[in-house]
Amino acid sequence: MDDKSVSEIDCLDKLMVAWEEAFPKDWYFKYDGVISTEDWDSCGKKVLFVLKETNEAKQNIVNAINRAIEVKASGWWRGKVLRRVGRWAYGLQKYDGAVPSLRDAKLNEKIAVKSIAYINIRKTSGSARTDQKSFDAHAREFAPFVRRQIELINPDIVVLCGTYNQVKRYV
Repeated sequence: MDDKSVSEIDCLDKLMVAWEEAFPKDWYFKYDGVISTEDWDSCGKKVLFVLKETNEAKQNIVNAINRAIEVKASGWWRGKVLRRVGRWAYGLQKYDGAVPSLRDAKLNEKIAVKSIAYINIRKTSGSARTDQKSFDAHAREFAPFVRRQIELINPDIVVLCGTYNQVKRYV
């Protein structure tokens, strides 16, 4: 699919379907995006987190995060990434000239995650460490899709979690 065709897609669901169709057939495509549309639409500051890839998760990321918010002992919360994202989201959403306390951020990290968008540039599993060469190639190949996903999400704030160079170069 060419850049022009991708840029004409007008909704996230259609974009994800087109992206999955353009994806290598032997890879598992992972949907991601706005965690809770209701919470996203009602929050004051819309924060998007752009990450590299997930480690071995073979599931819809939005569904997995929503399930993790509800389940007390979720693997997503035992890891560091989602907890940190929740704290950053809380701080960014609540910042009004005074920095919210870390204690409050920790207490509200799950609530804050519900009102964010969370995307990975690589929509398939990686490993514990990202292979930079293959990640860059992937970012370059699928840049029109990443760019359009960000445009359709339309955040107020974008947090680049280890993805600055790829976003700057390709997206």
